[in-house]
Amino acid sequence: GKMKEGLVEYKGRWVTPEEKDALERGLVLKDGRWMSEREAKALEGLVDYKGGWVKKEELEALRLRDTLVEASGVPLTVAQSERFSVASVYNQAFTNQLLADAEKAFADFSSLYGLKDGERIFDDPFNKKKARCSIVVLEKEPQYQKFIDGLLRIHEDLKKITRPERIELWRRQKGFYLVDPDCWIVGYQFPFPQEQTRHTLVHKLSHVMLLRAPPF
Repeated sequence: GKMKEGLVEYKGRWVTPEEKDALERGLVLKDGRWMSEREAKALEGLVDYKGGWVKKEELEALRLRDTLVEASGVPLTVAQSERFSVASVYNQAFTNQLLADAEKAFADFSSLYGLKDGERIFDDPFNKKKARCSIVVLEKEPQYQKFIDGLLRIHEDLKKITRPERIELWRRQKGFYLVDPDCWIVGYQFPFPQEQTRHTLVHKLSHVMLLRAPPF
């Protein structure tokens, strides 16, 4: 009966010859139209990243996470806003809290120093590129030392302008911040409680913002 209706069998079900042709070519039916899986996913706002489908707006954060994971050699969680990228070895809730702390510090700073709405103080002035302030919170010193090596490996511009004695100073400290060519705040927590890490982050961020904001 199905044959008489003009249907053909494809993988155990009856379909039209046109459907069979489309299915054999790996196409999927979306909104009444046959298209590639990539096109269908794109309509859903998804992009291919490392063999999986992720939301387009999450792609940048995932790339950052993987770059920083490569630098530090430990798993990280990431939270991102228009101004900040925060990565930490702690759970997502704590990383989100660090981002919220950074945003609140920025709002307080903007209010105090009269920054204009939407003023971008963390952009890369040399390469004329939009940039965020990157914040990395690790737990122990070996992770921190490894991250310094990794950061210098993946950040070509930083390697060009950083003197060896400055790098040695970073290694002797529990953390450091940078304002050129882009903004970084990096440190490790041990042996202090997480609460102190939050205060330290805001303190370092205040230095970065003062150095990066336009003259008052």
